[in-house]
Amino acid sequence: MAKNKGVRKVLAENLHIIAKSCGARNAEKDLVIVLDSFLKDLNEEVKYAAVRNLWEFIKIFDDEKRDNLLDVVLII
Repeated sequence: MAKNKGVRKVLAENLHIIAKSCGARNAEKDLVIVLDSFLKDLNEEVKYAAVRNLWEFIKIFDDEKRDNLLDVVLII
């Protein structure tokens, strides 16, 4: 992951757009772990950026996957 806070923040703010472009299957495979790292980031601005568009990211998945992802996010 990028060491620069500004880069991580921009990526966190726009991860939902990347996920939509990739499609649900690829987003689940490749981007959920990235979202997880943004939500656990040491910098509060990066965390907030990820949370701000969390629903936009999650809603690309079907109901079952969405529920599973929400369960994981709630643990964080």
